[in-house]
Amino acid sequence: MPEICTPTLRLTYLLLALAALTGFVGCGRHAPAAPSQDQPQVPESAPRVVAGLPTKRTLRLVTSQPARIEAMEETPVVARVPGYVEQVLVDIGDRVSKDQILAKIAVPELRDDRDQKQALVVQADAELKQANVAVIGAKAAAQTAQTRVALAEAGVVRAKGSFERWTSKYDRIKKLAATDAVDALLVDETLNELRAAEGANGESLATVESARAALHEATIEVQRAETAVAVTDARLRVARAALARVDTMLAYASVKSPYAGVVVQRRIATGHYVGPDDPATTSALFVVCRSDTMRVFVEVPELLADYVDVGDMATIHVQALPNRTFQSRVVRTTWSLDPVNRSLRAEIDLPNENGALRPGMFAAATIVLEERPDATTLPAAAVARDGADHYCWTVDDASQLARQKIKLGLRVENDVEVSGLEPGRAVVLSSIDGLKEGQIVNAVAAEIR
Repeated sequence: MPEICTPTLRLTYLLLALAALTGFVGCGRHAPAAPSQDQPQVPESAPRVVAGLPTKRTLRLVTSQPARIEAMEETPVVARVPGYVEQVLVDIGDRVSKDQILAKIAVPELRDDRDQKQALVVQADAELKQANVAVIGAKAAAQTAQTRVALAEAGVVRAKGSFERWTSKYDRIKKLAATDAVDALLVDETLNELRAAEGANGESLATVESARAALHEATIEVQRAETAVAVTDARLRVARAALARVDTMLAYASVKSPYAGVVVQRRIATGHYVGPDDPATTSALFVVCRSDTMRVFVEVPELLADYVDVGDMATIHVQALPNRTFQSRVVRTTWSLDPVNRSLRAEIDLPNENGALRPGMFAAATIVLEERPDATTLPAAAVARDGADHYCWTVDDASQLARQKIKLGLRVENDVEVSGLEPGRAVVLSSIDGLKEGQIVNAVAAEIR
C-alpha cells in the first residue's frame, strides 16, 4: 500500500527543491524539480505560480548623471583707479600666487596728491607742537597769576591788621584827649595813621581783585590754548586720513591676484587707459581662477532628489582623463529644485594639486544615494498595492495562498526592500493578478537572484 503524503510533506518537498535550486550559479527563474512519485498532486485546475523565499542582499541605490567641472572660485580683476597701463606682468595660463602683482597702472596725479597730503600732515604736526607749547606757556602764566592772587590776599590780611590796630589806638587816644591826658597833636597824628592804614587796606583789596581778574584771564587763555591743541590735533588726524586714502588708492595702481590660481583671461596691453569710468575695462582686466580645488556640478532628477545627502560618496569619471577615477563626497546641495528641468544640483569638491582637472571639463558622476546591507528583498512583481497598503501572497504548507501585509523600503531596479514577512514563508514571485485568499495553487520553485 503506497505511503500517504501529508500537506506538511508537500511543503517539505517544495522547500527542499528551493534549497537545491539556490545552489545553482546564474539568475532568473528555474524549472521546478521533478516531483517524487509519493508526492500528492495538486489539482490540475489549480493556478500555476512561481514561489520562492525572500533574499538577503545589500541594496545600493546609485545615480549616474552627466556633470561639469568648474573652478572653485573665478574672479574678475578690475581697475580701481584711472590711469594708463604701465606694465603687464602676466599672461593667460600663468600660475600666480596670492597678492602677486599682475599689472601696474601709472597714476602720476595720485603721487602729486600724495606729496600734497604729506605736506599737510607735516604742517598740521608742526601746528600741533606749537599749540602744545602755547598750552604750556598759558598754564605758566596762569600759575603766575595764581601766585599774585595769593600775594595780594596776604597783603589784604596785613593791611586789615594795620587798619584795625590804628583804629583801636585812635579810639584810646581820643578818649584820653577828652580828659586832657594827651595833647591834640597826638590825636591828629594817630588819626592820620588810621587814615593811611585805611587807604592801604583799600588798596590791598583792589590789588586782590586785579590779581583775580588776571588769573581768570590766564585761565581762559589756558582753555583757549587747549582748544587750539584739540583743533590742531583733529586737523592732523584729518590730514593723516587723507594721506592714508591716497596711499590706498596708490596701492590699487598695482593690480594684484586675489588668491593663488591661474590667469584664464587677459584683456589689457601696455598703454591702455583703464579705470572704473572706462566701459571697456569695467568688467575685468584679468580673470583668475583657483586651481587647487575644483567644483563638480551634478543635476540629480527630481525622483531621486530626496535621497541626496551631504556626505554621499561619489565617483567621478572625466571624459578627457579615461585612465583616472576621482572619488569624493557631496559637500553641498541647492535643496530647492531647478524650476526649468526639475532637478536638484549637488556639488562635489575635488582636490586638484597637480592641475589635471580644468574648468569646463565634461564628466560623469556616480553618487551612492542609499545603501542597505543585509536587506530582505522581493522582486517588484511580487508586491501588490491596495490603497495606501502594500501586500504579497504567501504559500503555506497546504499550497494555500494567504495575503500578507508588508512595508516597503528601498527599491533598486526590480528589487524591493520589505519588512513584515514571517521567516521561512514562501512568497509568490510573479503573476499575482487574480489570486484570492485561501486559494490552492500549484507552486513552482524559483531562485531569486
